[in-house]
Amino acid sequence: MHVSHPAAPSMSERMLVDTIHRLCRTPSARVAVVLHLSRLRPPAPRPHHRRVARALLQDAAQRHDGQVFVLRNGDQVLICAGGQPTGTRRGGHPAGGTTRLDPRDLPPMLMQLMQIDAPDPARLTSMFNLPAEQGQLIAYAEARLDETIAPCGADEDGFGPTDIAAWMGDAQVRRQTGVMVSLKTRSGFRPVHTTWGAAVPDGSVRDPFLLRHRAGATDRMVLGQVADGFDRLSVSGTRLQLDLSIAGVGSPEFAEVARRCRQAGVGLAVDISMLDACADPDLFAQVRRGLQRSGIEIGLGELSHLGLAISAPAELGADFYKLDWSPRLPGLDPHERADLAASLHAIGLERVILAGADVEAALRWGLGQGIRRFQGRHVDIILAAERVLACPHAGGCSLTQCADRAGATDPVGRRGCLNVGLLDDGAAFVALRPSAQAA
Repeated sequence: MHVSHPAAPSMSERMLVDTIHRLCRTPSARVAVVLHLSRLRPPAPRPHHRRVARALLQDAAQRHDGQVFVLRNGDQVLICAGGQPTGTRRGGHPAGGTTRLDPRDLPPMLMQLMQIDAPDPARLTSMFNLPAEQGQLIAYAEARLDETIAPCGADEDGFGPTDIAAWMGDAQVRRQTGVMVSLKTRSGFRPVHTTWGAAVPDGSVRDPFLLRHRAGATDRMVLGQVADGFDRLSVSGTRLQLDLSIAGVGSPEFAEVARRCRQAGVGLAVDISMLDACADPDLFAQVRRGLQRSGIEIGLGELSHLGLAISAPAELGADFYKLDWSPRLPGLDPHERADLAASLHAIGLERVILAGADVEAALRWGLGQGIRRFQGRHVDIILAAERVLACPHAGGCSLTQCADRAGATDPVGRRGCLNVGLLDDGAAFVALRPSAQAA
């Protein structure tokens, strides 16, 4: 499980907002060109998209007294002097014998360069004349401040750092509650499962093949933490869901956890990555049949909307499917939206969990598609709010602290909480039992 935490707005977003306000207090006319790399068709934007765009925008900034802002969602913004190119000799020949590009010529050039990966090339760029259109540009910039997106490094040319030993040293097992949207509860959320998995630290390895190579170590970590904290599982009333590899399912440690779950009456499910399942479909089918015969559900995780477009995961016969949230989902073109809707209906919306629901936009989009099961940081915060309202010891706790403590699987991560039983319950509407009221 890649438990994600919301990234704070980066300096680029804040600087962009401040710069717009400052420039619009001066009478000089300027132009802003926004390159929406976030609207490219996945798996774009690729490193060469970012490098080419940055080179063109930076060149224009240097020649026209401007500045380039690289945002977390991948977009790049140029603000510079508008009008015609500077430094032109009499007779129209550019100084130094080279062409100096007018910033107003950038949008058609960028659209031509990237149209292959752009579902709608006309939406790839936006241009604003300042100060006349400052309101529209400020609205765009402030929307970027509100986004919760992992930053893209400027030198991101591959899968990130490959120091897997360092990652393993920093890796932690985290737990996260998944919910079903329900009108029968006060908050509208009914906890249905608790996922235990290895959390990927910020900036760590992203290479899926390298992570799969080290899956054995993470499996042992997860199963060891579950065994150590098993006494807390039976009180939550939710199904235990483990992020494991196929090999981990066949381990003695998993067999022991499954045995204890049967004895304690705790529901059990296994979440296997789509990559692991596709690496050996026959083995996955064998494992799936064995688990389902034992009453253990099996799901496919780390499933992107792009993966849905090029595969038919419903054919693998899993009990549930975890679709990863992406900020690009609301902006898909009509053809892509239709394909995604068809894939989701082929799976069965009742079997889809929208994972990585770290922002409100994820829930809005998912509910609009008919999805009712969610897991992510935004859900964590809402459940934390329920606990804070119900807990008599919550006076000095923030929502973030409560959410982080609920995600911890060891006493150190829960330090400072005076009602740890409430953390295990997952939500406050099951916490108002006599033991909680007496605390």
